[in-house]
Amino acid sequence: MQVDDLGFVEPALEADVCIVGSGPAGLTIARELAGSGLDVLVLESGGRTRSAAADALNEIESIGAPRVLEQWHVRNRMLGGSSHTWAGRCAPFQPIDFETREWVAHSGWPIERAELVPYLDRAGAHLGLALGAGLCDGALWAAVGRPRPQPTDARRLRSFYWQISQDRAVPADFMRFGNHVADAAAPNVRVLVNATLTRLHRRGDRIDRLDVRSPDGHERTVRADRVVLCCGGIENARVLLASGIGNDLVGRYLMDHRVCVLGSFGAGGVDTTERYGYFDVDDHRILHGLALAPDVQREEKLLNCAVWTHTTEFDRYLPAAVTRLRRGGWAHELRAGLSTRRGQVVDLLGIVEQQPDPDSRVLLSERTDALGVPLSRLDWRVHELEDRTMARTIELVREEFSRLGITQPRWQPLGGLVDVAHATGTTRMSADPDSGVVDVDCRVHGTDNLYVVGSSVFPTASHANPTHMIVAMAVRAADLLRCG
Repeated sequence: MQVDDLGFVEPALEADVCIVGSGPAGLTIARELAGSGLDVLVLESGGRTRSAAADALNEIESIGAPRVLEQWHVRNRMLGGSSHTWAGRCAPFQPIDFETREWVAHSGWPIERAELVPYLDRAGAHLGLALGAGLCDGALWAAVGRPRPQPTDARRLRSFYWQISQDRAVPADFMRFGNHVADAAAPNVRVLVNATLTRLHRRGDRIDRLDVRSPDGHERTVRADRVVLCCGGIENARVLLASGIGNDLVGRYLMDHRVCVLGSFGAGGVDTTERYGYFDVDDHRILHGLALAPDVQREEKLLNCAVWTHTTEFDRYLPAAVTRLRRGGWAHELRAGLSTRRGQVVDLLGIVEQQPDPDSRVLLSERTDALGVPLSRLDWRVHELEDRTMARTIELVREEFSRLGITQPRWQPLGGLVDVAHATGTTRMSADPDSGVVDVDCRVHGTDNLYVVGSSVFPTASHANPTHMIVAMAVRAADLLRCG
């Protein structure tokens, strides 16, 4: 792919497809469209490396539940997007995550999981995964050469697997999408850095042009047959709101995942981590944990939730929120001993889905950034159902560990459920414009040539890290764009 700086290109730019954002979603679409015959332009707000000016454009105002305010930990405005600071954990959503659950208001996807399985498989190549849509329990133990341990009660808790992304060109690192742009064989794809979209202009039912600016004031106009926003769960909504495009649901249904440390094994718990922890399979790393079974979710009206053991050896795989807890960034929520442990400490971590809430949302601030675009104002809401789900998950795990005869952690009082910066749902997918922002093809309702790709289109968030699903949806979107 050719990479240029906005300040050194022609004032008027044209493309068949303009992709806004060069993170996992944007660059996956660009790679999938390589050699397609389409003229593809990718706009990246940041540069080839990190800069203070680009970081400042990500500033948020938080008026709801507390969230991390240092955006670099969670959003990277530079070539490659937030793949620069992610923890590499990948997992597909499960069938129940797509269902309309009568106890979860506003749940249900307009597509089924089965439709996404081929794209989940193809996403693995972009993420450096060993497998596509998943790994079965028996296959893991056979691959690591161990007998399968006594299983949990599958009506209550089931094995769940995360694959860890691997950059094949840089062993032991996660896939950093920006590192591979210049090497990609894609003569029909051009990437512009320092190119911030400041406004979309609509004429009739189509996007007519895009206004783009560089940090030093260069302005350019882009016209494209089709425009794809791949800016992340917060920025996708911010762009639409600032441009006055989309319906009244833009920015609503802001979800995240909430995570906490449930307990610690100190320097012990080997028998537990031999079941629930990290495993190497054919030079790929797999994380085995436990998730609430669909049966118990339905019977007890719970959200989706998962737990896993984590050793300090693997701290690079930690959600950013837990890293903040350990470093004292959320000191008021630390539990005794967390900040003073040394050595190979083993923690039990939990992560829970959020319920969709139209009052949890991204709004526009009265303040603007250096380019004149209103800042994002987040009114993030948390709910009792999330706390109840985590509390019940702890009870079930305690009971199962006792039944299986494996070591229990030193349980902590439940508290400190913090965000992990997986902003989701703000341009949700729906079959009709009364219940969402984009249609089943990720096209903005009422706009013929504007698409949105990323976690912002997810109607629900599951408990799983979103990147595998994001990239799968990007592959799907590329197929649709290629076909016109």
